[in-house]
Amino acid sequence: MVSYLVIVLFVAVAAIVSGITAETLSNNSFDLYNTNLQSIKTIYSVQEGVLNSKATLIQGYYENDPTFTEGRINTIRVYNNKNMKEYREKYLRAEMKKSWDKFEKELLQFRDLTDEAVSLLKEERREEAHSVLQKIDASLDVIETTLDNLVSEELKLAADKNKSNQAITVASERTLFMINILVLITALALGFIMTRYITRILKQGVELALALSQGNLNYSISYKSGDEFGRLISALNDAQGK
Repeated sequence: MVSYLVIVLFVAVAAIVSGITAETLSNNSFDLYNTNLQSIKTIYSVQEGVLNSKATLIQGYYENDPTFTEGRINTIRVYNNKNMKEYREKYLRAEMKKSWDKFEKELLQFRDLTDEAVSLLKEERREEAHSVLQKIDASLDVIETTLDNLVSEELKLAADKNKSNQAITVASERTLFMINILVLITALALGFIMTRYITRILKQGVELALALSQGNLNYSISYKSGDEFGRLISALNDAQGK
């Protein structure tokens, strides 16, 4: 009974360790996908919106249609503002706030230059608009660098979480391996003890049976237990008395 309880205890510990490990890995994986990877996707959407604004402005410059260009850029801004709000409210971490604030300032400058270029196109001041487009190119380069840095930070955090998951998995495997070894050692030790115990009782029973077969009625065994061996020895002692 004791051996059974010990083995059950080890199995229960192994199950608890496995459950905790599975829950931790699940939480980390959920956070990895819903925070890091989704935030990277949102950053790329914001970057795409900025690039689309620049492409729309260039198209408007060559097609000489500033009204359509202005409307298209405003539509892109609405979509981009939505993505930026989502990132700020859902994914922005304290350690990335400085980089994100820097990006917002750069984006504001980019938008001011874009508005200036559109205004110049409306006034048909194309040479001045072309000069502003060159400034927009430089501003866009700065924005892309900042956004790339944000993505790099997110990827680093994702890599750290992935390493954490791997470390947890390795630690869990080692723990379960040790528990299995302990279960095996305990089972072997208990089996050895029980074997010696059973062998000793059976040996005494055999000696008593031999004594009875030889007519020795004074030979007895002192063994008091309510288990099967106790009942067997008691029955042999009773048979000797009769």
